[in-house]
Amino acid sequence: MSGCTSSIPEKVYQPEKNSEVYSYFVNGIPVGVLSDDSLIIMATTQTVKVAGEKYIRLWLLYGNKMNTEYLLAPLEFLTV
Repeated sequence: MSGCTSSIPEKVYQPEKNSEVYSYFVNGIPVGVLSDDSLIIMATTQTVKVAGEKYIRLWLLYGNKMNTEYLLAPLEFLTV
């Protein structure tokens, strides 16, 4: 019999504890939520393999609550 097993549990990445970011779990997936009067940002990560290499994919959902346009620059406020 052939197969593939792993003794290492899958890693679950969560947002760092912070008074401004709330962490929720949806179907076992951690989602970080940052919200104030002008914006709402929801973020989660996912591990993926590309060409045999492991990467972390970041999913962002941004909602602008202001009446003006805003250019979102994730690299200015996000660290991994």
